This record gives sequence, C-alpha cells and structure tokens, in this order.
Amino acid sequence: MEIRFYKLHVAGNPWILVDRTARDAGPEPDLARLALELSRPRRGAGARGLVALERPMGDLWARAWDSRGEPMTPSPDAALCAARLAFDKGLAPRDGVELRVASGSIKVDAIDSRSLGVTLGPPATLAGEPFDEVGGGSGVTVVEAGGRRVEILPVRVAGLSWAVVTTGEKPRAALEALRGTALMVPLALRMLDRSSMLAASRAPDALAAAGAALAAARARGLAERESAVRFGPDAIWTRWNGDGTLYCAASPAYAFSGELWQGDRDGA
Repeated sequence: MEIRFYKLHVAGNPWILVDRTARDAGPEPDLARLALELSRPRRGAGARGLVALERPMGDLWARAWDSRGEPMTPSPDAALCAARLAFDKGLAPRDGVELRVASGSIKVDAIDSRSLGVTLGPPATLAGEPFDEVGGGSGVTVVEAGGRRVEILPVRVAGLSWAVVTTGEKPRAALEALRGTALMVPLALRMLDRSSMLAASRAPDALAAAGAALAAARARGLAERESAVRFGPDAIWTRWNGDGTLYCAASPAYAFSGELWQGDRDGA
C-alpha cells in the first residue's frame, strides 16, 4: 500500500502527517507501525511521531502515535502541524480549526497566513497546585548538576515537568549541566529584554517549552505577560492570559513530503 506523508516542524520539532480524509483513502494502514518506522532518525524520516487526519463522520479527527508507535493525544506542536496541513488542504475554515481527539478536542487559531496559535492551559507546580505570577517564583531549588550548583524553577506545563534555569547563564551551558535531571525536562533561558528570551532545551514539545519559559521568567519578575521565546532562528510568541492559561503561537513549516510502500517492509 502506497502511503503519502508530510514532515512538518515547529521550531525544529518534527512530526509526520498523513491525510486520510478522502472518501477513497482505502483500507487503513498500520499507522502505529508507520509511526515507528518513519520516526527513526536514520532509516526513517526522523520525527517525534505521526498524526493521521481523518473525517469519519464529518468532524476532523487527529489521531497520534509517538515515535515508539504508542497512541497518544497530539501534543501542542503536533496539533499545530496537523492544523497547518488541514488549512493547506482546505479541510478547515481559514480562521481556525477544532481537531477532535480521543480526550475531547483541540482548538487551533489561524492568526495570519503563517502563524497558528493554541491554548496550553494553566501552569502548575509539580504537586499540581496553581503556579501563579506571585507565588510561582518561591519554588526555586538549587541542584548539584555537572559539578555545579544550578538554580532551577520547577513548573508543569502541557503535561510535562520542566526544570527551568533563569539565572542568566549561557542557555546551552546550563542545559549541559542539567543533563540527566530526574523526571524533569531541562530548559535554560537567557533574557534579552523583558519581552524576549533565548531558550535551549531538548524538549519533546517546543510550544510547551515556550509556555514553561514564560511562566518561570514571569514568576521571577523577569518578563512581561507577553514574550517571544527564541529557539535558534525560530520564535514562539507566548502570552500568559488573564484567566491564568498560557497561549502560544508559531509558524509550522514543511520539511518535505514523501511516499512509502508499507508492504515492502514485511515482504508483501
């Protein structure tokens, strides 16, 4: 079976997209296996996972699998990549799209012809308590990492726990010092001004990392409620809303498209 796929990314975080919305899409391939094969960095396309767009009963569904072939709810990055493909294929209104997922729905806004936005929900402490602009900064912890004492501010955003360094060290040096931090994703920041920062992270999701960056920087009194979080050449516009939720916007970009004959890999 020949399967056409697209590789898109948000700030360098890549996802594979498969469009199965056509009425003549044919029998469903083994999408979990496809996610596993295409996510491989060498023998595949290199990605965080795969999202399949489907329209079984009129609504637009986004089903996702991670790089191990395990089913998952689309991450914020994956949702933006799926929405980009949906807009470009005429599957959604130009002002936004609601992607149905197993746990409910994800609404993605079209801000302009390139930029899409999504709400991440409110940040929280690791214990699940509200992480606010006043008390959030009180959770600063000093850890021994790489033979150095590094200040981190733990925060939970979009289902991930982050160890955020906001002390002005070079982001990549701080990130290297935090390698192996237990149960948290290291994220290092360097403030450029109160509305712009550089970030470094081996994050599984760039939008979630940007939300964690703003929450931590704001809680420490370093940032305004809106900020551009820069990962290399890519910027993610991030806002802490008045209702306590985080909102991120970015420009998903195409890397390439390709075709795979899945049967070739099992001798069919």
